[in-house]
Amino acid sequence: MKKENRSEQEVFADLTALCSRPGYIHAVAHLSLRDNVIPYTGSMKEADISKMSSPSRLCRTEINTLVGLMVKAEIDWNLPTPALMQENVDTSERLLEELHHCVSGEVFAGLTKEAVENGTFNPFATGNVLREPIFYCGDAAYNFQYLDLPAEVCCRCALASGESGVHGRLGIAHCQGDRGGSCRPFRLNPRVHATTVP
Repeated sequence: MKKENRSEQEVFADLTALCSRPGYIHAVAHLSLRDNVIPYTGSMKEADISKMSSPSRLCRTEINTLVGLMVKAEIDWNLPTPALMQENVDTSERLLEELHHCVSGEVFAGLTKEAVENGTFNPFATGNVLREPIFYCGDAAYNFQYLDLPAEVCCRCALASGESGVHGRLGIAHCQGDRGGSCRPFRLNPRVHATTVP
């Protein structure tokens, strides 16, 4: 029996609920480290970097989506059990893959044999067909550019009174962006480079 395809909104709702789970920040940290760091010993070889082209690797926009959904709620920093951590990672990957299928399905909307034969099929008739290549294209920023985002949030935090300004619009608590925002994995970058394996 074929499983029915879910809508993009249903998948996104599940992803939002997942990202607000206690300790989810550790799953994001794991995914970010796994998919953005190339471990190697001695000199780097082709085999060391081949995983960066793997279709199972999450692109930075996918990881940023997880971070964005995570900071919409209060971040729970408690370390989950290994089983829960693995469940969070596996569920993240499954939902992101399902979301990718939902978004890429726009390319085939209206595709019928008749539409092709009579020349009326035009996937570019709406902008929806462009969502998938834009979201899943190569990285739009260098990793050091992400460092400016939490600083910007905190600068606005100092200027905001109460929950106005950026915090009111984004629904985040004061300075929460700096405590665990999208740059957290990139702050780790110098420490990763300083770590050597004998």
